[in-house]
Amino acid sequence: MSPIPVKSKSVLLVELSTSHTEIIEPFVRALKNCRIDIAIPEAGYNKMPHMKLFRHVHLINEKIGWKQAGELINHGNYDLVIYNSAQGKNIRNLVVKTFFNKSPVVGFHHNPISLVKSFTQKFINIKVKKYLVLADFNKDYVVHHGFAPDKVEAFYPVTQAMPVDFANHKLIAIPGVLEQDRRDYFGLIEILKKNPKAFAGYQFSLLGNCLTHDGPKIRTMVREAGLESYFRFYEGYVPDEQLEEDLQQAKFVMPLMHPNNRYFDVYLKTKISGAYNLAYAYQLPLLMHESFKVVSEFSTNCVFYSLENLADKIKASVDLDRKFYTKFSPDVQSHNLMRFLDIK
Repeated sequence: MSPIPVKSKSVLLVELSTSHTEIIEPFVRALKNCRIDIAIPEAGYNKMPHMKLFRHVHLINEKIGWKQAGELINHGNYDLVIYNSAQGKNIRNLVVKTFFNKSPVVGFHHNPISLVKSFTQKFINIKVKKYLVLADFNKDYVVHHGFAPDKVEAFYPVTQAMPVDFANHKLIAIPGVLEQDRRDYFGLIEILKKNPKAFAGYQFSLLGNCLTHDGPKIRTMVREAGLESYFRFYEGYVPDEQLEEDLQQAKFVMPLMHPNNRYFDVYLKTKISGAYNLAYAYQLPLLMHESFKVVSEFSTNCVFYSLENLADKIKASVDLDRKFYTKFSPDVQSHNLMRFLDIK
């Protein structure tokens, strides 16, 4: 007797803004045996790789997208609805519009502090019964503040890549928008100015558009200090191919977060840098300020430095525990996700 085929679940993924699109592709690939639709503004969809990941793509207006997504939910008879960014006033409005809809709702949350403390979030939580966060230490934080452990799970949106044999490399990759509030570019320049010879042969690749945010100022500071040979700059959006090329040449991935950064305390407690997942994908060590020693996730395959010993730490050899990266593999992440969502 032939086995009875399992009916695939119909899923609607909702993103009301153009943020957080970088997690969508690895997340959708991890959802096995599902027919997935997406509701997203066109500008957000254009930021993603155009692959045949979705059954239907519903392009919505960023200002009134919650109304359009609400219509889809109320008339779509979905087995599961997932909010890619389950926070803010537009999601609250969407919750009101779909309050009596019976489709179960799961939400990604990118700010665990507001998840447990925001008044608006408390209302959203009436509808959203389970949450996904982006790291185990985020899950620990949320559970510590009252969430049931079976109502929150970590998902790492790590895209599978070729592990890097980095032993003889001399490039340090610093991914992200060139914004001083998030990464201490000014401090790095000052360190190099004091003793440039200590960094001879090494180069820092700033993997963001140097023409926007603080990029022009950073580039001017580097030029005025005579440090051009120590930095790589990119004018315009850094394409995936270039990102891949630089990471394959890198010895470290450096989040470049220092105590003087505006958002440092938030990163130390709950906020995730995209640099983490790039390091996990390419199996590269993270180069982190010593303040992050308190975060258990960074106890393995991470090199810690102070502002005084950065040159010595960059030059030191690094022994990786490759088994550490197993939990970030697509197969493990998919298994954990499907179990949490109760998808067979």
